[in-house]
Amino acid sequence: MRQARTQLQSRAATRVLLALNGALALLLVMQWSPPASVTAGPVRADRAPGGIINPADQRREMIAELRRVSAKLDALQEAFSKPLEVRVVEMPPGSGD
Repeated sequence: MRQARTQLQSRAATRVLLALNGALALLLVMQWSPPASVTAGPVRADRAPGGIINPADQRREMIAELRRVSAKLDALQEAFSKPLEVRVVEMPPGSGD
């Protein structure tokens, strides 16, 4: 009985170790193989020949996005600067002390 339990524990431990080895092997393969975006992909307009990113275009995109965010924040600020009217239609139970 005791020997059978030991064999089951040994088999379970072996399976766990095999699963861990498989996971580690998969991680190694993923680490050493280049990502798909590096091996093949369309040529982007913001990249110079050779895959170098054009910093000027990148900055222009960032500035444009910052302007859009700033406009949205200005709209929110304008909405919150106006007086806010609140009407209580129904009081929650227990709050009418």
